[in-house]
Amino acid sequence: MKRTVQGYRNGPSRAIVAAIALAASLLAGEWRTEAEEAAAPASPALVLVLDCQAEGNYVSAGRTVTGIMVAAVGSGGKFAAVSPESRDKALQELAFSLSDLAAAPLREKIGALTSARYVLSSRISPGEGEIFLALTLVDVASGTIAGSATESYRSVGTLIDGAEGQTLRCLGVQPPDDDRKVLRVKNATELIKAIGPDRIIRLAPGRYDLTDKFLVKNRYIDWVDEFDGPCPVVKNVSNLALGHTAPGYCLGGVLGFARCDDVEIRSCELYGSGTYGLGLERTQRFSIVDSVVRDCSYGLATIDRCEDLLFASTVFKGTGEFDLLDIRASTHLLFRDCEFSHNRGDSLFDIDGESRDCRALSCRFIDNDVVRFSGGRTNLGLEGATFQGNKFGKP
Repeated sequence: MKRTVQGYRNGPSRAIVAAIALAASLLAGEWRTEAEEAAAPASPALVLVLDCQAEGNYVSAGRTVTGIMVAAVGSGGKFAAVSPESRDKALQELAFSLSDLAAAPLREKIGALTSARYVLSSRISPGEGEIFLALTLVDVASGTIAGSATESYRSVGTLIDGAEGQTLRCLGVQPPDDDRKVLRVKNATELIKAIGPDRIIRLAPGRYDLTDKFLVKNRYIDWVDEFDGPCPVVKNVSNLALGHTAPGYCLGGVLGFARCDDVEIRSCELYGSGTYGLGLERTQRFSIVDSVVRDCSYGLATIDRCEDLLFASTVFKGTGEFDLLDIRASTHLLFRDCEFSHNRGDSLFDIDGESRDCRALSCRFIDNDVVRFSGGRTNLGLEGATFQGNKFGKP
């Protein structure tokens, strides 16, 4: 019996060819299911990073920021920077600004030269007591803004330090600093035990009285006896954030930080009969925001050999006997939108001759029973300050 197969006369059928190709791909391990295809990582989106726009004293910082942005774009895996060759060619052949990206023909040229899906621009501009860095991410296909991030810094140094995280936020990528472990505490003992480097401590609502917690052991804390009882001094800690889960609750006692970096206190209240509300020694990049420092025996704060400190939207009140803010050999201190009220003492600020760049921006000074506004060799720089009912004369 003669048997024939349809289509063999002119060679094997397409179905057979496809079956052979499928079998070959299976043997080679190249075939993937639809689920595997969906789970496969997508290619990173290319980003054309423009040179940071900066003028005058900030030109050098602009060049540094450009390099930081290029490195940050490729750090997360979701994006990749356009190659240096394509970037240089695009910037040389297409002289354009951010506003020019509204034109579709220009965006088409950018896409053809670089294959970029996004364009990332930046600008450094000085403000009143601050430096602003503005980043904008534009979608090349549509010309719409896909992301933006504008932040203020107290100095060029802090701007450089913050540029990487700001770039990642503009891209919608979680910055590495946000990968810190989060510890949640509900009483003073847990708080003392939790303090350490590279962490965020969230305080449950309540009152945290540290007065009698000196027996709680923590290698990052020294207890220093300040006449009326031991006070905790945090030492050798970097990248620590401390704050309430909701504003308006209290952190009792006096806090000190020695040889620490990158510390943030937010939405807390420092109070008590301790000598000073806050003690800082050899500490860099410290900030206290949306907080209250009140009712301390001698003064509000002692600051010794520190750098890059920010006191923002914080109230300093009801304190005093001597110099209220004692500042020694420290640089780049900014009090922004703070209130100083109902304090008493010899001087509100005592800043020595070795300190530099200490400023107050948009602060309020109300009903202070203080003899002198400034008693040291260096005066506090004032911008947008208001004065009402103080014993000292208006500076």
